[in-house]
Amino acid sequence: MTLRCLALTIGLSLSVRLMGQTYYENDFESDTAGEQPGGDITFSPSSNTATNGAMVLDATTTPASPFPGKSLYVYDLDGDGSAGTPTHMRFAFNGGANVSNVRVDFEFQRAFAPADPNDSDTRIQVAVGRAGDSLNNSDFRPFELRLQNRGQIELNHRDGTTTVGDYLTDQANKITLLLNSHDTESVAYDDPDLGSGTVAPNTVVLFLNGTLMGSYPFHQTPDPANAPQIDFYAEDNDLGQIAFYQDSKRQGGIIFDNLKISAIASATPPPASATLFAADFESDTVGNQPEGPYTFSPGSNTATNGAYVI
Repeated sequence: MTLRCLALTIGLSLSVRLMGQTYYENDFESDTAGEQPGGDITFSPSSNTATNGAMVLDATTTPASPFPGKSLYVYDLDGDGSAGTPTHMRFAFNGGANVSNVRVDFEFQRAFAPADPNDSDTRIQVAVGRAGDSLNNSDFRPFELRLQNRGQIELNHRDGTTTVGDYLTDQANKITLLLNSHDTESVAYDDPDLGSGTVAPNTVVLFLNGTLMGSYPFHQTPDPANAPQIDFYAEDNDLGQIAFYQDSKRQGGIIFDNLKISAIASATPPPASATLFAADFESDTVGNQPEGPYTFSPGSNTATNGAYVI
């Protein structure tokens, strides 16, 4: 009976872990303050400058990290509305292989307020899409999350651009994105903080500080004139890369921490087939070793050592 209970526990643990697989996780504590974060990451510019880059912060840097320990500052201070220098960093999170659903969690805080409190262009964008694509190019992203330095969040999607809501400008905020790029199947989620629900095909669900803000459809072909070959509704696996960026004409500065990318986890109980082993020893011979795929030491029971059925 003890072995049967142990087997059931193993099966349940494996099932839940597989459904919530972590692809990438970084709190930036192992990175060097004042430098770009480590890893296989594409940066533009390739090295940080005074006006553009992605820099790890701590208590000694300028700006200092607003989070305990280290964090990541993505910044673009070179843009006047008509010209400037772009900033972007992007990287694959599943070894270059695309998947159909992911959950993205991160904390953020603005680095500065824009001079004009109504300025919606000073911001940093976040996108998730196919590995290898330049997600700072609108042709290649199914959606765009816009973290505006004025304290608002927008999300660009198939039906336009939605003002999601306001975030806290003087303290940390948390974003959770549930993304499903499958073309026909919904994905269920069940989380102790976010609650339970489903993510429809080709949809992003957005939570801000634990509150559900909305559900938004992916672009199908973001730019039919220039990139008609891109069709997010013709391929189930569209998610393999994340990007943080600002274009050449605008500015922005957002500080990020505790970035985690994982598969959407569901609390659905495992099927009966998840049981890996069970034995009640009723068919074994009393006084002998039990039958089965066991390794014994000693090979045969002795008066002082062994395992025998009683």
